[in-house]
Amino acid sequence: MKIYENIFDTIFSRSFSKKDLNSLHHAQNNEENFIFSLFDYKQNKTKQIIRHLKNNNDIFLKKEIAHLMYEFIIDYISDQQELSFFNKSLIIPVPISKKRLKERGFNQTHTIAKYLAKELNGKFSKRIIQKHKTTKKQALINNRKERFDNVKDVFSVIKKNKEIIKNKDIIIIDDLATTGATLLEIKKVLKKNNARNVIAITIAH
Repeated sequence: MKIYENIFDTIFSRSFSKKDLNSLHHAQNNEENFIFSLFDYKQNKTKQIIRHLKNNNDIFLKKEIAHLMYEFIIDYISDQQELSFFNKSLIIPVPISKKRLKERGFNQTHTIAKYLAKELNGKFSKRIIQKHKTTKKQALINNRKERFDNVKDVFSVIKKNKEIIKNKDIIIIDDLATTGATLLEIKKVLKKNNARNVIAITIAH
């Protein structure tokens, strides 16, 4: 496997290397204590990475990020002495609207969630939470209350998959957490439908 990775590295130049990721500052704690983030978004390089992932389906970078998320989660559940929790977790990406998916051609968090599920021996699913409408981009809204209002009641659990999340430990994957409004709204929907434990991990905050 390593041989194939080296061949790919030679043929396809990477926009961001593992060295780039290791040089980034760690994110500060989010106000919502169920949300964890890898990197500080205030750094220019972090912003470049987020922008790159939104515009490029870079599987190499996503795989590296998924591995860093895996290491973080393993440390977290060890520190919390919750090794029995998040065993064979359900890993879900934050959904985007059909309109935005059509415009972009992919959801940048899908592949990260897939790789993370594989490393955690969990299950990936993109068909748990659905987004009913296209909202304003959270990054363009400065007011905290408006951010929460923007995503209120726009997510729901897909009816035929409600049983899948019952008593399940779930990890939500997203690229960026600012106020945590989107992730908090999704958590509320999951808990309402009997998920057991819910945490979220993002690339940056």
